[in-house]
Formats: sequence, C-alpha cells, structure tokens
Amino acid sequence: MLCCLLVFSTLVAGFLYILINEYMKERASDIRDVTKRILSHLLHVKIVNLSMIDEEVIIISKDLTPSDTAQLNKEFVKAFITTIGGRTSHSAIMARSMEIPAVVGVDGATDRIEDGDLVIVDGLIGEVHINPSDDVIVSYKQEQKR
Repeated sequence: MLCCLLVFSTLVAGFLYILINEYMKERASDIRDVTKRILSHLLHVKIVNLSMIDEEVIIISKDLTPSDTAQLNKEFVKAFITTIGGRTSHSAIMARSMEIPAVVGVDGATDRIEDGDLVIVDGLIGEVHINPSDDVIVSYKQEQKR
C-alpha cells in the first residue's frame, strides 16, 4: 500500500510539474507535501516541527510546504525566504494571511545567506537585503514606525 501511494503521488506530482502553468507546478508541491506527511505518519518518522522555534528568526529554506507554513509562530518567525515558489504557492498565500513577511523564489538564497547575517525581508515589494548598509537600515526602521 505504501508503495502504491508513493508511486501514485509521484506520477501525479510529476505530471503537474511538467505543465508550463505555474499554478499547477505549485499544486505538485502540495501533493508531495501531503504524501510526505502521510508516509511519515504511517512509518512513524518524525518531521521537524517548526512550531517549536522559540527565538526570533528569519527562515531561509529551499521551500516551505503549506503544512510547514501553518506551524509558524509569528511571535518568533519574523519572515521567511525560499529559493523556489511563486505568488500562487500556498506558503506565499499563507504568509500574507498570517502577516509574516515573505519573499519566495529567491534564486541562491540558501547559498548566499549565512547564519548571523543581518537580513531585511520586504515582503511588500519582494526584496531581500543581505547585510544592508546603514542607510537602508535607517530607512526601514523609519518605515516600521509608520
């Protein structure tokens, strides 16, 4: 049964991904997420629980699935950046509804951003500033006060 589930979901997700339509590619990611969750439950494999984050962070990741995003505590997760995804991805949609700044589809983000870097995530205009200048920091602090 597990093998059938894995084969079926892989085929469906693969079919959706090869479509040119960005919306359908995002749905392929959703299918992979649900499959991963079902298999981990059936096989008693623990998945990282992002709700356990207990310090202020900006998450930099290849991707955040809808189930990952749903676990985010906005008290501690101040923003997130992913290397894949688009405006129609569930993580981007959920970030907007949760009022967590997010920029998705940032090519090379996981390679360029190091632990300890100062990062500003402007989810409104889709910009990421890595180790910004003092002028940029001052500008964003003034914007935050408004």
